[in-house]
Amino acid sequence: MRRLTLISALGLLLFIVTATAAQAERMPGSDQGGRPLTATLLGSSEVPPAPSTSSGSASFTVNVGQGELCFAIEFTTTEHVVAAHIHHAAAGAVAPPLIPLAAPVTGSSSGCRQVDRAVLIDILQNPGDYYVNVHTSTHPAGAGRGQLMK
Repeated sequence: MRRLTLISALGLLLFIVTATAAQAERMPGSDQGGRPLTATLLGSSEVPPAPSTSSGSASFTVNVGQGELCFAIEFTTTEHVVAAHIHHAAAGAVAPPLIPLAAPVTGSSSGCRQVDRAVLIDILQNPGDYYVNVHTSTHPAGAGRGQLMK
């Protein structure tokens, strides 16, 4: 009788683990490594356009299951970099910073940020409605901007 109870408990545990893993696989950006997004950063994409020769790229991994956004930014400029952010606005529009990112003051930066899961889901569903930009002391509104894309 005790052996049957142990087998039943192990079977139930296996079912719960399998069901949880299946649910994680269905969730966009779940614990399975997240979903990648990219952006190309150009001064001409700023609003208004920044007369800057600065340029760069950004890559992101959005992990809804962990409530985490990870990033890597490469940015080439002769200007003093002061900040980097993700903003919620489509191309041609501006918005206040939504998610602060480590500024690529030495040409690159990377890290991860905890972000509200509802925001991460919206970013995954509508990446073009968000942009990343790098701010410099010469161009405080932004020296390089790029809309997020899959």
